[in-house]
Amino acid sequence: MPIIKEITISGIQPNGDLVLPNNGITEVEKGDKVIWIIGPTSGVKKINKIEKSGGDEVFSKKPAKKLFSKRWVGTISNTVRNGAEQKYDIHYTAEGSTEVVVFDPKIIVNSR
Repeated sequence: MPIIKEITISGIQPNGDLVLPNNGITEVEKGDKVIWIIGPTSGVKKINKIEKSGGDEVFSKKPAKKLFSKRWVGTISNTVRNGAEQKYDIHYTAEGSTEVVVFDPKIIVNSR
C-alpha cells in the first residue's frame, strides 16, 4: 500500500547543499507519494523547481508545487522497476537572496 514520504529541508550547508534526511538519499516504494517540505528554520525561502537530472524516471506524476503552499508533491510510478534510481535537482532560493541554487539528491525505488 502506498505511503507518504516526507522530505523535510532542515537547513543549508555553507557550500549550498541542502540538509535533507539520510544525506539526500530517499528510499521509496512503488506508488508512494513524495512531499518536499521547507522546514521553518531551514533558511530556504522557496523551491523554484524540481527536475530529473539523471538515471531512471521514477515518477508517474512529476514533482509540482502544491497550490497555495510551499510544498512540492510527486508520485512514484507503480510500474517502475525495483532498484530504479533517479537523480534530481532541487532549484531553491535562500532567505534574503534572489540567487537560485541547485542541489542534487537521489530517490531509490525498493520492492515491498
